[in-house]
Amino acid sequence: MAVASPSNARNRNGRATGLGRLGRRLLLRFVLFAGLSVLVMAGMGGYDAWRELQDVRLREQQIATWARDSLDSWFFSAFQNLRATAAFPGLMDLPADAQDALLEQTILRTPGFRYVLLADARLRRVGQEVRRLFQGEKIGSTWDRNYSSEEWFRQALALDSYFSAVDYQAGVPTILLARVVFSGTQRIGVIAAELDLTSAHHILRNYRDEERGSYVYVVNQLGQPVLAEHLPLSAAWEVRQDVPGIQAAVAGSRMPLLYRGLVRPQAKDPVVGSYARLQSLNWVLIAEQPLVWVIRNLIPLLAIAGGFVLASAGVATVVALLIYRQVARPVVQLHEGARRIGAGELGHRIDLPGCFELTALAEEFNRMASSLQDLIARQEAWNRELEQRVQERTQELSETLQRLRTEAEAREQLLELVRQMSSPVIPVMEGVIVMPIVGTLDSERARRVMDGLLAGIERERARVAILDITGLAVVDTAVANALLQAARAARLLGAEPILVGISPEVAETVVHLGVEMHDLRTAATLEEGLRAGLRLLQRKIVPA
Repeated sequence: MAVASPSNARNRNGRATGLGRLGRRLLLRFVLFAGLSVLVMAGMGGYDAWRELQDVRLREQQIATWARDSLDSWFFSAFQNLRATAAFPGLMDLPADAQDALLEQTILRTPGFRYVLLADARLRRVGQEVRRLFQGEKIGSTWDRNYSSEEWFRQALALDSYFSAVDYQAGVPTILLARVVFSGTQRIGVIAAELDLTSAHHILRNYRDEERGSYVYVVNQLGQPVLAEHLPLSAAWEVRQDVPGIQAAVAGSRMPLLYRGLVRPQAKDPVVGSYARLQSLNWVLIAEQPLVWVIRNLIPLLAIAGGFVLASAGVATVVALLIYRQVARPVVQLHEGARRIGAGELGHRIDLPGCFELTALAEEFNRMASSLQDLIARQEAWNRELEQRVQERTQELSETLQRLRTEAEAREQLLELVRQMSSPVIPVMEGVIVMPIVGTLDSERARRVMDGLLAGIERERARVAILDITGLAVVDTAVANALLQAARAARLLGAEPILVGISPEVAETVVHLGVEMHDLRTAATLEEGLRAGLRLLQRKIVPA
């Protein structure tokens, strides 16, 4: 008892140490989980904020497009009105009353026109004012007014149409529109009208959203604000180099997501903006919404997300404490039992009292150990049986392999005999041999034919070698070249080669392939080839 007690104490101390380490790890992991939840929710909140900014930019793009279309429609109507008057037949030659009536109709169709004038462009009267009507008041002809040096007059004559920069001298913003008057293809005059932009301010005011704080304004190609419902109408504004959104819109590039915008005087907060380019004028319409209004919409969402994060952190902490108390000790016992079973102690069993999931897990471990014992025993028996079967099968395979080797050697000998018989050398008389070639002639067989022919010439001391190709299946360029090489080799040994058995089809093929066979004797049949060989040997066949 005195010896066992310290050992048990050490085990208990060791378990307590392991239990504390595991519990601390579990607690740390749940704390990390809570922190990760905070980070995830923060990321989701950031994503929601970014998505809200993108939605705001999309809304501003829609507002800019709608406002642009309204302004374009208004400007186009004014341009179209002036163009219709300029296209009136014989405008420059109408009586004064008719010209006044036509100019008055032009002003009535476009109430924004402050005055309309007609200037001559014909010889000796270039730039001379013909008629002018100022909001219904007929000024008539003033021969002392000449516009030949005015930019609008010269540009309209050169480019057919013209519009000026915004002018504030009249106390309200105005632009001058001009259109050339044609007579056939000749430019005979210019009609011009001063357009009051107050109505354009009213159009922009219709797109102001007080609930979201958004507004729209227009800048020219230099970046100078020219139309804005919240700017004074009687003064020109300078070019705004300090507004990145204006510079991006003028350059036609993508706007920053946030920038310091052209907001009302009471604030200089960052804004979200977008733009659309006017099609009738070289101006750009910009729609902006202050960021502070966007944040107001995000505050409820961020508050809900923050509450959810705090609740998640609290729940994670409570669950960690419960697991620390209820799960850590059984897990340590399961870990020790699994370690011993994994080390091969299959007779070890885990004793875990209770009636919860970890107890069932311990019982499963015990059943697994028993199953492993049975499985290992069956596996050893199966291995012994398998080893015996493998030995038997190996013996059978060795015998089969030896039999296949013997059959392969016999087959190779038979093939060699067939090759020798396919191109035999036949001595028909003293000094004359015949080699019939049948079948197909590839590179390997061509080499054998040449070797057999040369060996037969040397063995029989032949002076005439007849190659009979009557049984040759195919004659192509490669076959013809092989025959020529065999003939040249035979000639080097002192024998004259004669090629017999050339059919009309083979002859046609050789000619079609362009193979030169002039230096090779040929004969149609074997009999004619023998006669030719005898003539070469100065012999002749004597009939019996």
